Amino acid sequence: MSRLPRLRGALLSALAAWSWSVDGGPSVATQPPTIPTTVTIAWLYERARGRDPAALIAAAGRGRASALADQAGRWDDPALAIEAGRRDSPDGDASRLRVAVVQSVPWGGARGQAAQAALAGVAVADAEAALALADLVADLRGAAVTLLAAERRQALADEALAAATAVRDAVDRLVAANRAGEIDRLRATVEVAEAEQQVESAGQRSATARRALALRTGVDLPPAITIDLGLRLPGERAALAEVIARHPAQLASAQRIAAARATLAAAQAARRPDVDVGLFGERDGDSDEVGLSLSIAIPAWNGNRAGVAVALADLRVAEAVAARAQRDLRLAAEQAWDDWLLAERRAAIIQRTSLPAAERALALLTAAYGRGQGALTDLLDARRTLVRLRAEVAAASAEADSARSGLERAFGRSLENKP
Repeated sequence: MSRLPRLRGALLSALAAWSWSVDGGPSVATQPPTIPTTVTIAWLYERARGRDPAALIAAAGRGRASALADQAGRWDDPALAIEAGRRDSPDGDASRLRVAVVQSVPWGGARGQAAQAALAGVAVADAEAALALADLVADLRGAAVTLLAAERRQALADEALAAATAVRDAVDRLVAANRAGEIDRLRATVEVAEAEQQVESAGQRSATARRALALRTGVDLPPAITIDLGLRLPGERAALAEVIARHPAQLASAQRIAAARATLAAAQAARRPDVDVGLFGERDGDSDEVGLSLSIAIPAWNGNRAGVAVALADLRVAEAVAARAQRDLRLAAEQAWDDWLLAERRAAIIQRTSLPAAERALALLTAAYGRGQGALTDLLDARRTLVRLRAEVAAASAEADSARSGLERAFGRSLENKP
């Protein structure tokens, strides 16, 4: 009996070492991935691709379209009819048996047009799958930009807290030497408390951004991780149109238009009804009969007129949606380009002019206050100005990264077949 607990423990350990894959088969559980020193968007993409609902939906849609395309190339199944009975007559009872097989035979190219429409649906599904993966890359880059911006704000908040603490310590020394009043200590204490609140708030925003990225990738990135956004811009603004033309959304729109045209051709071909060809054999008493039957619907009232009209309307909708998508992509790219340039220029101006002056003013006021020659309010104002300018530089840098990320989304670049 003493072996049973050990056997049960071994079985539970063995079961725990296994997990079930997506397709229902067993697979060995994997260890958590090793996080590189510099995380790239491609690395995040490899972790998120198998978890993203939109990518999974697109992959399932591709399988659905392939199944429909395979079915569209097949004939309808034949119909088998069996009739049996007895017949009373003056000559006596007689049995009756009839067996018939009917096969619907397409003609006039209807079946071929339907197959072409189904194959066009596969092309649409492929394009939509590529679009879903490009959107995933853009979403990951946007989440990474948000995380980096939050960590920049957290670093600035930590620096501001250190500076406020240094000022308070200097005030404490002056108060102890009877060179400053208690009101200065209270002001410095308030500054430290406000800086601590900023640190806590920045830490929460950073943690939220990190959790958002972890939900997409299944990987918890450590704080202060280096992320290579992999942002690439065209050399000139005039190149935007050429880059956008290769966007997966544009390609998907073109495939939807092609599919709508194929569906219209199939609807027009469906005006010609299939021919039902039948073979039958019948025994009635002592007599036998074998024959061939042909039947065809006469398109007098229907003729698939509604189907053709709907297919034509769908084609017009697909063309209009494609034109709107092209316009929206171009507008988004133009706006992102302008936002990027504006943010870059704003950050450069602050770093070149305002920030050095604020740093110099703070250094002078700090030295003067340490000698008992300046007012604490001037020192605190200078510190707040420096903190604000540094925050503006960080915000401008974050806006520039966000705008460049928006450009990448407008470009629709994918990471397929890339390391």
